[in-house]
Amino acid sequence: MKILLFFTAFFVLILVPEYFNFLKELGSAFHSGRGSMGAAKNIIKELEEKEQPVKWGKLSLPEGSEPPIIELKNVHFQYGGEGEFQLKNITASIPPKSNVAVIGRSGSGKTTLLHLLSGMILPAKGDILVNGKMLYEYKEMDWYDHLSYISQNPYLFAGTIKENITVGGKGDVSTAEIRQAANKAGILEMINSLEDGFDTKVGEGGRGLSGGEKQRIALARAFLKKPSIILFDEPTVGLDLHTERILQRSMKELAESSTVITVAHRLHTIRKAEQILFLSGGELVAVGSHEELLANHLEYQNMVSIHEGGDAG
Repeated sequence: MKILLFFTAFFVLILVPEYFNFLKELGSAFHSGRGSMGAAKNIIKELEEKEQPVKWGKLSLPEGSEPPIIELKNVHFQYGGEGEFQLKNITASIPPKSNVAVIGRSGSGKTTLLHLLSGMILPAKGDILVNGKMLYEYKEMDWYDHLSYISQNPYLFAGTIKENITVGGKGDVSTAEIRQAANKAGILEMINSLEDGFDTKVGEGGRGLSGGEKQRIALARAFLKKPSIILFDEPTVGLDLHTERILQRSMKELAESSTVITVAHRLHTIRKAEQILFLSGGELVAVGSHEELLANHLEYQNMVSIHEGGDAG
């Protein structure tokens, strides 16, 4: 009978977990590979499907006019095939210069609704009307001249701060106008502190700038452009309190002359909205002011109760 020495036994005990870890990692890699193959097949299938092109028309929105009336009539949209997420029967009217909050749980279709309103994607069914005309009857560039879309992570390209502020603007702008836009967005002081000021270069995606600085440059774009419609995928989420206050003040000023539609995650943003569109499972389950929904809609009451004093969304 052989006796297992203490050193040998101890060495085996150390190695056994490592051995089984390798087996565990092999199993995980196998399952990940199988899952990735399935995902890759789905992506290839989507790419092979012929995408319906967006055909824009020839109508124009008058320069310097009031923001248009926007109406959604039984709008449907679906990602992929059967069983995939879809927006259903979205019907709403958004008056000029109104402050609208789009709310709902994660995955309820809030950002998809913004994409439809912006013209980035086509509804599968139903109509989006702008001043009584189909959205796609307007000239594409004319529509986007009247629209600004500010997401939680606005894109900045490799170039100077000045170039990033003026991109998408209307024609030639003066240095004074650019400085005024930056000041209203609360970023002029930071830019002035840089050695090269507005000629400071930033990396692709805004590399070298903080999240709050990127948001303020996106707001400076909007102040310079003076759009009649602004879509916010609420850009203050995840920012420090000081930066959030600067952005809230800028957003309030922009709203004085524009229709503002915000995917809202903060309860104080929701409360200030004149109209709330409450989405659940891809459907518009309630429309009204904060007070109206609080009085008449149980799911909204529960959401407010859970997020009282904090975030909502």
